[in-house]
Amino acid sequence: QLEELVSNNKRIILRNKEVVIKSGDHEIMKDVILPRDYSLRIAAGANLGLAPGISILSTDSLFIEGTQEKPVQISNLIKNDTKNAKNIASAVKIPK
Repeated sequence: QLEELVSNNKRIILRNKEVVIKSGDHEIMKDVILPRDYSLRIAAGANLGLAPGISILSTDSLFIEGTQEKPVQISNLIKNDTKNAKNIASAVKIPK
């Protein structure tokens, strides 16, 4: 699954045990579950559009490098879908 995500998108790369989502628009159509000990880095200017019911799960480090000039945006692929928008808001969880 992780290999499929990386091989299908030249702006998502696997570097050692880190998945890097580069800036630009990305449509996430399938769940992304990172293996244990893999970190996720989302570059400034990345726009992630998640299909309904889709999750990104990382149990290790998460680096979101957005800036005021180049924010990271995570949104719903279906406009005006308030139910899924609430799911996206609750999908970002930071372990203690």
